[in-house]
Amino acid sequence: MAGIGFELRKIYDEQTPLSKEKAYGFTSLIYVGPFLLGLFLVGLVQVLAQFTLIDASSRMQVLTGITYAMLASLGIQSFFSYLVSRYLADSLYQDREDQVLSSFFASSVLLLLLGTVIYGTFLLFAGLGPWAYLLNLLLFGVLTLIWNSIQYLTAIQEYRSISKAFVLAAGILVLTGGLASFFGLNQGLLLGACLAYGFILIRMVGQILLHYPSNHRLSFDFLRRVDDYADLAPVGPLLFLGLYGHIVVALYSPLSQQVTGLFRQAPAYEFGLLLAFLLTLFGLVTYVISVEVFFYPHFHRFFLLYNKKGNYLSLQQAEREMMRVLQRELGYLIWKQVIATSLLMVGLNLLLLPMEASLPVGSLFLLNQLCLAYGIYGIANAYLLTLLYFADYRGAKQLAQVFATLSLGLTGLLAWLAPAYLGCGFLLASLILMFLARRRLGQLQEQMTYHVLGRPAQDALKTRHTYTNVAQKLEEIFAKFE
Repeated sequence: MAGIGFELRKIYDEQTPLSKEKAYGFTSLIYVGPFLLGLFLVGLVQVLAQFTLIDASSRMQVLTGITYAMLASLGIQSFFSYLVSRYLADSLYQDREDQVLSSFFASSVLLLLLGTVIYGTFLLFAGLGPWAYLLNLLLFGVLTLIWNSIQYLTAIQEYRSISKAFVLAAGILVLTGGLASFFGLNQGLLLGACLAYGFILIRMVGQILLHYPSNHRLSFDFLRRVDDYADLAPVGPLLFLGLYGHIVVALYSPLSQQVTGLFRQAPAYEFGLLLAFLLTLFGLVTYVISVEVFFYPHFHRFFLLYNKKGNYLSLQQAEREMMRVLQRELGYLIWKQVIATSLLMVGLNLLLLPMEASLPVGSLFLLNQLCLAYGIYGIANAYLLTLLYFADYRGAKQLAQVFATLSLGLTGLLAWLAPAYLGCGFLLASLILMFLARRRLGQLQEQMTYHVLGRPAQDALKTRHTYTNVAQKLEEIFAKFE
């Protein structure tokens, strides 16, 4: 969140009638704008598919391939997501911007190598032809690099460039993919998607190269942070399993049907899934504004008193004020999330109930389950992000483990016992995560002094050098190719 707080507080200080709306728009563009624009491109592909001359089975194969590529790329990128974010924040805070580009190149290379092996092997059993295989693998690689690039772009707040790139990419998709498919090329839409996302990637990398000091040497120094923050590294993959794993289970449940090879779809479960997911993004935007505008000044003052040796009474007062503001803002977030979830569910039901007969069987009931689940997850995620804000990586890892296990386990159980209630697995997992994260935050509040002063020193004694050695060996290997 480095950098955005100053801009948000400046907007709020304007005290204009639209200052709050500007703050929400600013935050949305930075944090969820790229994701929303990516969903827009996927929707555009679906629209174009309805007006082309390719057969229905080929269209379904293309759309399923894009869905799988997005899920797989997000999964691979989650291995480094929190680690890279922490390394980037530390580098900027310590005025080590010359290390940023080297970490970007190194993390991108590792993600591509790891992802190509895993997803490439999966595609071998997807029943695809040679061209379809290569295009699906190319799309996966491009998307993986885009998710990695977004972390570096949000730090420099290049949201206008990101937005323009996605708009131009939509034009590329229409011109190339649409025309190729219109003339009967089965992989035309997939080719158009690769070119569109490839253009976005080029624009993103260009902005990163322009902003950070030139350093083209691969440095795996960010891997050394796994030794420093051993509990932080698995949080990303575990949250991915909890947040997206239930979709994968649904794709191979009795509700699904085969497209080709290992490619499957679950129309009843996927229907409206993206709309329900918007509730998570709404919760994230609300949290960022609440934390950066109202909570951070008190958070900063609290830790400043520790660093400057404030007296005991001033420290106690600062801590009480900090936690009071935090609880107030989290309370506001919960009410906003409840209202947003209720409005979305009511609106979708009013809109879709008259046409329920034409929808996939049971899709509206499953959509209501998912809306409620993602609404609850938005609240749970706010508590989890607060734990990370206080550097409680151990607590975040434990909660992520419970969440991933429950989400996958309960969804898998319901998939075979009660498919009509499939979304309740993720719903129950999110509900339990919310209560556990809230309790953990309460415990943290009671032991704030120990957590701030005692825990870091205690963890420092347990630091290992496993990943430091791995980083050193990787740098030696890639140095031979420079």
